[in-house]
Amino acid sequence: MTSLDVCWNGSCHTYPLTSNSETVAAGATCTGPADACMARMRETGGKTGFAMIPGLPAAPVQVIFAGQTATVAPEIRYPNGPDCGGGGPQGQLTVDEKGMR
Repeated sequence: MTSLDVCWNGSCHTYPLTSNSETVAAGATCTGPADACMARMRETGGKTGFAMIPGLPAAPVQVIFAGQTATVAPEIRYPNGPDCGGGGPQGQLTVDEKGMR
C-alpha cells in the first residue's frame, strides 16, 4: 500500500493513500442538447489518490511523497454550498513527470 507523510505543528504522521485508475468519458451517444445519452469510461493511464487525514488544519502543511516534499495549503470546502457550513479542510497535490506540486 502506498502512503504519504504529512507534517504540521512540529509533528509528522504517515497516512495510507488509496489510488484508482483515472478515467475520462469517451464515446458519448448524445445527438442533441435535450437528449438522454450514455458515455463509456476510458482509462487514461493516470492515477488519482485520496488520503484521510484526521485533524488536518486549514493552514500550510508539509507533504512528503515518493521522496519529494511540497507545501500544501488545505482550505475549508463547502460541499453543500456556502450557506450550509464548511466541511473539513482539503488539500490537493499533483504528481507527474515534472515532480510534485
